[in-house]
Amino acid sequence: MGSSSDSSAPHRGFPTTLWAQLTQAKDGDPEVRQAALNALFQIYWSPIYSSIRFGWGREHNEAKDLTQAFVTDLLLREFWHQVDPSRGRFRNYLKTALKHFMLNAVRDQARQKRGGGKPLVSLELITELVRPAYADRTPEEILDREWIRTVLAQALDQMREELKEQGKSAHYDVLKHYYLDPPGSDTPTYAQVAECLGLRESDVRYYLHEAKAKLRAKVSEIIQDYAASELDLMEEARFILG
Repeated sequence: MGSSSDSSAPHRGFPTTLWAQLTQAKDGDPEVRQAALNALFQIYWSPIYSSIRFGWGREHNEAKDLTQAFVTDLLLREFWHQVDPSRGRFRNYLKTALKHFMLNAVRDQARQKRGGGKPLVSLELITELVRPAYADRTPEEILDREWIRTVLAQALDQMREELKEQGKSAHYDVLKHYYLDPPGSDTPTYAQVAECLGLRESDVRYYLHEAKAKLRAKVSEIIQDYAASELDLMEEARFILG
């Protein structure tokens, strides 16, 4: 993050976030607005899809169609005239809007069923479709979890490439042993990681510390465009890295 001699200066990225761009472009430059919309839905597409797919129990193709329909509905309603960064983060707005959209979809599907149309998805199929990790999660919780996964994936990809360019790939290799191993794996000791990577234990400790700090910075860099304020950015970073 950039520094400033003025301690009261706003965090870098504020107010030039995607939130601010949408607010400023409500009746302004459509190209600015379109660029902000593209960036927003690029990172939120997977969380929206996963919420519909696993939270609402829809099969893959239907979930894709519903995701597209939901985004199209938002655009047709010109939702940027309705949102207000001061009232909360964009993800909360999305969760509420998606819930209303899907409730309407369920209602419409029920009408089709009564009229002899396409039947509702069976409870048995829903059970088969839901990821085990999401079996007890609400659609809103799934969207949150997929948001975390999406941001972390971007942060780790960018971090890996940057460390590689800096000749510090070992930092990422150390981080992988502690944060990217399969769920349920035992946390390795410094000695085990050092032996595996051909490093000293002191190197493992140092590289892990440096890599964690870089991951935190990279996450903050990514999400600052999706936060409404400095406080919101801090809360989002804690939410993702917690």
